[in-house]
Amino acid sequence: NSLCRCRSIHACMEACAVCQHVPEYSWWIANGDCDNALATILARNPLPGCAGYACTRLCQTRCVRNDYEESVAIRALKRYAEENGSLQALVASKKVGRKVAVIGSGPAGWSAAFHLALSGVEVDIHEAKDVIGGMTRLVPVFRLPWEVVQRDTDRIAALGVNLKLNSKITGAP
Repeated sequence: NSLCRCRSIHACMEACAVCQHVPEYSWWIANGDCDNALATILARNPLPGCAGYACTRLCQTRCVRNDYEESVAIRALKRYAEENGSLQALVASKKVGRKVAVIGSGPAGWSAAFHLALSGVEVDIHEAKDVIGGMTRLVPVFRLPWEVVQRDTDRIAALGVNLKLNSKITGAP
């Protein structure tokens, strides 16, 4: 996985779409520190709540524990860290004088906004509809509760990201 630029790549990390450092956040949880577990997850994944509920768990297919009994419940650990960890507010870098418009408030839009805002870029998310969510709206609420999506997006909005609902972007006139 070209996203994985870690010193030590574990099989579970290679299978992960965002190369989450599973051993590190698992270690933090095992040692009772959900705050650092959540910080570790957020270093690569701006939507840990959504992933903790709706991730496909490809990492678990590559878990070395499969050779002994069964895989570590990696998705459940991520969910546990997100639900029990608290962070002081994430702090965006000093503004760099750039402004970006992100089109769409689905997972990709919120992820882009998260990384841009942390880098000091001023971000506006333009959503054509009157609700946020994009593809997360297709996941049934029994699988991904709406409050979880809201919690993840509120964390990103707190970085100074501006959300503009009913703001359809069209081509040139």
